[in-house]
Amino acid sequence: MKKQFRIVTTPDSGNIEKFGYDLASKTLCVTFKGGASYEYLNVPAEVVQGFFTAESVGSYFSKVIRPAFETKKLSAPWETATADEEVSA
Repeated sequence: MKKQFRIVTTPDSGNIEKFGYDLASKTLCVTFKGGASYEYLNVPAEVVQGFFTAESVGSYFSKVIRPAFETKKLSAPWETATADEEVSA
C-alpha cells in the first residue's frame, strides 16, 4: 500500500525544511535544510501532533523525536513517491 503523507513546510525552522506523516504506517519523514531526508518509524500520532504544534519544531525534534525512534536515511526524496497534501505550519 502506498504511503500517504500530510506535508508540513517549516519556514521558521533553521534546520528542518519540511516533514510528513503517514498515519497508517506511523511513519514520520523529515527533510532538513541541507537536503538530507530521514524516515522515523513507529511514531505515534500524538508525538507528531506535538511536533506540528511546537513553538520550535527544531527543539521538539531534537528532544522528543530524534532520540526515541528508529531512523533510516533515505536515498531519494520521500515526497515524490507519495500522494501529498501540502500545508504550511
